[in-house]
Amino acid sequence: MIVDELGRNLHWLSVRADLVDDLLFPRQASSGENAGKPPARRKSKPPLVIDVADFIRDGENTLGFWCGRLVESCPEVGRPPASRRMSARASWLGGHVPELESMPWVEMMAGEVASLSAMVVDLVDPLPAASDPEPIEEGTTREIAGWLRHLGWPTSRTTIRRWIESGELPARLLLDGRVVVRLDDALDLAKRRGFIGGPPHAVS
Repeated sequence: MIVDELGRNLHWLSVRADLVDDLLFPRQASSGENAGKPPARRKSKPPLVIDVADFIRDGENTLGFWCGRLVESCPEVGRPPASRRMSARASWLGGHVPELESMPWVEMMAGEVASLSAMVVDLVDPLPAASDPEPIEEGTTREIAGWLRHLGWPTSRTTIRRWIESGELPARLLLDGRVVVRLDDALDLAKRRGFIGGPPHAVS
């Protein structure tokens, strides 16, 4: 349902959106050959043509707009948070999903929140690059899907989620709300679902 997806995206933004702030100022090594130089960031695609500060402001404004619409339509929810931060506004909105469900504009809001969430994912959880030295051992469904693709067994995030829900793929829940799985487990399952003795094919 749209409202369920909206609730998930708002929760994700409430726990992860603040990580975008880390991209505003590159971290510098205090000593050694990399002293004074920002660390190299892995990139799975051309750099996003986006100014991080502008993105943060636009994200705050988007969530602020929907906070205002909810208060206007349903005054009993009270005042929205004084903080402009995306995480604070997403957390407040996420606490009012039952009220949001009845709003005639909830579908439009859900679309905008989903787009915002996807952009934050691209910024703070980039897919692995082909040049990465070695695969990760464990990761989110997005990270695992990226590694499976690079290893020649392309599998969608939807399929990985379905494997988790069916119990075929073991997973664990982190304190920040993310669900992670082992790459080896996902790779073994992808291989079992692919062609046996032939070239791999995409698992839908």
